[in-house]
Amino acid sequence: MGGSIFVTSFKGGVGKTTVCANLAGALCNLGHTVLVVDGDFGMRCMDIVLGLENEALFDLGDVLAGRTELERAVLQSPRVPSLSFLPAPMNCRVPPDREAVAGVIDALIAAHKAAGQTAPSSHPECRPNPLEAEAVAHLLRITEVAGVPIVIVHLSTKEALLEVMRARARGQQVYVETCPHYLLLDDSVYYQEDYSAAARYICAPPMRKKEDQEVLWKALANGTIQTVSTDHCSFTLQQKDAGRGDFTKIPGGLPGVETRGELLYTAGVAAGRITKEQMCALLSENPARLYGAYPRKGVIAPGSDADLVVYDPAADKTITAGTQLSAAGYTPYEGWRTKGSIAQVYLRGTLAVDHGEMKAGPIGTYIPRHPGAL
Repeated sequence: MGGSIFVTSFKGGVGKTTVCANLAGALCNLGHTVLVVDGDFGMRCMDIVLGLENEALFDLGDVLAGRTELERAVLQSPRVPSLSFLPAPMNCRVPPDREAVAGVIDALIAAHKAAGQTAPSSHPECRPNPLEAEAVAHLLRITEVAGVPIVIVHLSTKEALLEVMRARARGQQVYVETCPHYLLLDDSVYYQEDYSAAARYICAPPMRKKEDQEVLWKALANGTIQTVSTDHCSFTLQQKDAGRGDFTKIPGGLPGVETRGELLYTAGVAAGRITKEQMCALLSENPARLYGAYPRKGVIAPGSDADLVVYDPAADKTITAGTQLSAAGYTPYEGWRTKGSIAQVYLRGTLAVDHGEMKAGPIGTYIPRHPGAL
């Protein structure tokens, strides 16, 4: 005979999640089949306790709104066969609307300025995670109606990644790119007392929390994210100085194209997060396929361009502004120690870079593209 047990409290932090998880486990041990339904909209954590934090494509909110069937939203525990779980929404979602998202950001900016909060730390506070997720959801709905594939660039949050996973579950063709700074830097960089030290990290989206970084690394490892770019933008520190007294006037973007490969190898391959093969796919093969340049680019094979990067895993180095060719005059990774470094770069068989020194002049060429796909 089936039954329902409700565990509730008007106050947070009193142990509802712990009681529910342990009660569910005990019932399963007694031979019962258990469905845990998380009703804590916007504050869910039962998925973390049950070890299912990266598995949810849909949630109770999607079921109630008619966006999916109940069966598609219920998760099966990989450790306890008789335990199922229906997650609550990560936030109280409203229908995504681009103008509404922009309006919220404008309102947050106005509130911060009115309160005299004009330092770089206000930048991430005016662009919280849920707004990125709403913007991504809006774009995905448009491309669903249009019936076209889409590339989401600079994805930085676990909430936005969840929207991508939902779209793929609906059958959409969605590709994702992220950047090294979202994998390696967190929003603490904006809270430094020195203006210049904080302002140099202003970009959009802003840096996020460490938990977002871990989700992004897992997504790289399991193929949910297909490419890693840099959003390289070489504003100087003098140009960044324009935002003193008004954080909205700080030009967004930061340099990174010279350090991408070494950082991804150091924090990804050497740290055991991804393999060398995955790194090559993220930086070379996948972009070539996605943007219609494969097999001329993105593969070592007869007839393909001899674009080669020689990486020496034993040649550790320290990243400094003085070692960069960028006109920015600084690097977000000042003082970082890499595991190995790039020794040579060959472009169509010509040695272009040798141990950080340019060896060839402008030798780029136009490459006609064809429709791409992974």
